[in-house]
Amino acid sequence: MRRFGLGMKTSHILQAPRWLLGGMGVEAHSTVVEAESRVSPRTISTFHEAGFRVNRLDEWSEEVGQANVIFLDDGSFEVATDPRGDGSALAG
Repeated sequence: MRRFGLGMKTSHILQAPRWLLGGMGVEAHSTVVEAESRVSPRTISTFHEAGFRVNRLDEWSEEVGQANVIFLDDGSFEVATDPRGDGSALAG
């Protein structure tokens, strides 16, 4: 299985705790960080120290977006789907 950013497997990338600067709405403000509750306390502290206000979300919040991945390479492929949504991924 291939490894991508930070040496992580595709499915692990989508499962990682997620944060979003400013939120996804038009009214989003750039000094607010929307962060899932699984984001580490050290990361949250760093946001506070940098002057950001942090809005803590549920563990697996759809408010930070959803993603699906299809990786193609030399005739093989790998798929993954975000646990924040109700999709599924099958390869075969």
